[in-house]
Amino acid sequence: MIEGFQSPEPGHTRDELCALLRRELGSQVLALTRVHLGVINVVYTAQLGNGLECFVKVAPHGRGGHRLREEVWAFERCRAVGVPTPEVLAFDPTQGFFPEPYHVTRRIPGANGLQANLSRSDRVATLRQLGRFLALIHSIRLEGFGFLQPTAHGYIGQYPTLWENWASVLSGAPWWNQLLRDGLVVDDQVSAVRRRFEEHRTLFDTAQSCLVYADGGLKNLVVQGSRVVGLVDMENVVAAEAVNDFDALHYDSEEEFTAVCEGYGRPELFDAAFFRKLTLYRLLFAFPRLAFYHHRGNQTAVADTQRRIRDLEAKLAAS
Repeated sequence: MIEGFQSPEPGHTRDELCALLRRELGSQVLALTRVHLGVINVVYTAQLGNGLECFVKVAPHGRGGHRLREEVWAFERCRAVGVPTPEVLAFDPTQGFFPEPYHVTRRIPGANGLQANLSRSDRVATLRQLGRFLALIHSIRLEGFGFLQPTAHGYIGQYPTLWENWASVLSGAPWWNQLLRDGLVVDDQVSAVRRRFEEHRTLFDTAQSCLVYADGGLKNLVVQGSRVVGLVDMENVVAAEAVNDFDALHYDSEEEFTAVCEGYGRPELFDAAFFRKLTLYRLLFAFPRLAFYHHRGNQTAVADTQRRIRDLEAKLAAS
């Protein structure tokens, strides 16, 4: 089993959750439904007697840690610069009243971007709006790079420099050993990826980091028609550089990539160095995706990802 992709069972009961919502929101629970969003948290929709509709996200004990604090902070910071993130109604990571960490957010009315059956033109319009919101998220400047660490005044990145962050990922990310163990990659292939980054080390002499969504895309958008009314699921936010959000997004066509870039509104960002780093990041992060698909038993996605890795390796070798 690939570590980090388990979906543990909750350590709470339905009655405990209903009691929690009554205590936090002051109303009886009329309906409570578990929804399967992602693979690491337990998520519910709840309808209360006072008319409130909300989402409850619980981090199960079996998960071995959570980043709900970072998500709550990111919701608030992003909403302050004009990004439509959910309003947090309750949050407690201490397990003082409820057996597991949780937060409760007000439901944003609308449809999930992947499930909205958008036409081609509406999909492009939606992605342009996503580009504009990414630019607002990136306007939030941070210190350091990598996973967020708490300070007295907010959060900073785990590493002082961008290169130190990627050096840590290249040498110590758990997916390397998992992929080697399962025979999906070989040692020479792992060494080649590390060598590619070393060859382009000067590209990573970036002094300033920004907040990066790191999980953007239609699946985390709430839409009304073709209008984006919500960006959700920010537990993966990191301190990085803008290009990382373009790697984290998935596109069905070049037209969709162009739409995000157009919405972003900063054409000077998309220079030769941007696209070289984008290729390097796409190669690096194809490997955890490969581990994920392998764990889920999706052999079609495994084959597609292996093909993508070969194409990216060939592109870097030819440049």
